[in-house]
Amino acid sequence: MLRGSRKEPSNKGLQLTGMSLPLIRQLGCLFRCFPAAEPQRSTSFNLRAYKILTVVVLAVILVPSLLIGGCYVRAKQYGRGYSQVAMGQPKQRVIEAMGKPSEIEACDGPVYADGKVAGQCSETMVYYAFLEKWGVFLDKNGNVIGKYYNVSG
Repeated sequence: MLRGSRKEPSNKGLQLTGMSLPLIRQLGCLFRCFPAAEPQRSTSFNLRAYKILTVVVLAVILVPSLLIGGCYVRAKQYGRGYSQVAMGQPKQRVIEAMGKPSEIEACDGPVYADGKVAGQCSETMVYYAFLEKWGVFLDKNGNVIGKYYNVSG
């Protein structure tokens, strides 16, 4: 090897945008001594997302269950009341047995029961549940002259 041909290491290769090696070493110490804090947002964000997901899943399960359950209860109530309704009973007894009607329809014409004319219809009290319909025909005096039950589907 030739004398004087040995090169001393220079700091030029380690300089970054004008920063010297001692400055880079000092910054490295700062980063090692004070590591970046983990953002708190991730924990609260995950908890918030979990709560929202829980509410959505419960809503998807509970809302249809409550609607179907409500229809089932209403159908049972109407079925029990329908069996208590008899010919000649006043309108108030029908409401006590079956509850408030879903709608009241006007009707004209005769009502047939057992193949005979039972009377002239004045109004029909109609009760609805899921795929089921109950009806009670009333004459002009408000007495029951007929009833019916339909199942769709």
